[in-house]
Parts: sequence; C-alpha cells; structure tokens
Amino acid sequence: MSRPARIRRKDLKRPDEFVTVTTQALAWARMNQRTLTGIGAAIAVAIVAVAAFLGLRSARVRDANVDLAHALEVYRDPAKVGEAAKQLAEVSDRWSGTAAGDVAQLLAAETELRRDNLDSALATIQRANDHAWPPYLKQQLLLVYGEVLEKKGQGAEAIAKYTEAASLGGPYTFEALLGQARLHEAAGDKTKAHALYEQIKRDFPDAPDHEFIEAKLATLS
Repeated sequence: MSRPARIRRKDLKRPDEFVTVTTQALAWARMNQRTLTGIGAAIAVAIVAVAAFLGLRSARVRDANVDLAHALEVYRDPAKVGEAAKQLAEVSDRWSGTAAGDVAQLLAAETELRRDNLDSALATIQRANDHAWPPYLKQQLLLVYGEVLEKKGQGAEAIAKYTEAASLGGPYTFEALLGQARLHEAAGDKTKAHALYEQIKRDFPDAPDHEFIEAKLATLS
C-alpha cells in the first residue's frame, strides 16, 4: 500500500511546497478510500486540514501546525498509540481555539477509540462536536462519534450519527452506510438493512467488500 507523504517541520514553514505535498496526499486518499479506515483515514484528513489552515500565517498558527505535525509523526506508528493519544491531547489543550488544536482534538478522540477508552473518546468527541468543521472533517467526526456509540451499545444513537455522516456525501460515506446497515440488521430490521446494502452495492460497485455485501443481500432477501 502507498504511504501518505511525510510531514516535516521545514515543510510547514514553506506553505506553497506543503500545499503541493498535501494535494498529492489527498489524491492518494481518494485512490485508497477503503484502506483509509481508522489510522489511515485520520492521518489523510489531518494532512489536508493542516494544509487548508496554513493560509493563516501568524506565529501562533505556524507553531500550532508544527506541534500537530510532530504528534502526527507519532500517530503514524501503531505501536505508539498511547503516546500519540497523550501528544494529541496536549496539542489540543495547548492550541485550543486554533484549527490545529481542533484537528488534534478529533484525532485524540479517534485514538482513544482505537485504545477502547470509550468514555474518554466520547467526552472528547462531544466537545469537538461543538466546533464549526469543514464538511470533510465533520463527516469524519460523525463517523468516529457513531463508532464510539456503537461500541458502547447505543445502537439507535449510533445509527443517527452514521446517518448524518452519510448525508454529507464525503469520503467516508461507504463506512457510514455500512455502519447503518450493520446496526439495523443487528436490531432485526432486515428490510432497512437490505435497502442499505442495496444502496452500498449500487453506489460503491468497486468496493473490496463486494462479496460481503452480496452475501448480506442474499441472507436478507
């Protein structure tokens, strides 16, 4: 699998070059949509978000982006998830009110989810939900929100978040629809689950989960 472009501190001090790198990362993200679940998804989205915010070149914003880039370097390593959670939380607290701080807060919630620290993840994501997010980050936020609620056994609430995420029509629509279908099936609503799997089959014909979707449709028919 291709690796997203690495962020270096000096790249953050050269906005034009960094935007070029970020454009390449976004192209990679679109080509590898299904591989971007979890850690990959958050990294790709964060890279794009940081680049978008680099238009504000104040010293505070620049320093915040450098701190976030450093935390992302740790976040890339699955063996350092605990350290990543700590650093992202620190960036979020240190740079509260900046775009980099907001992105760190979202990634901190996702990291706590990966660690199964559900209460911490939920508290973080609820605070982050108050921000005015760009659509692509809002969809990721809602997807993580739904995953946390699903793991906590709050199926109806999770469906609501997945539904809202899918309605935004961004890069994580597949995962949001799949989450809805999975929970409706678990709740015994086979008609709704079948309709959602049909939508996934129609809208994502090239998804690597094609055989799984076909099997679900056969089972629910």
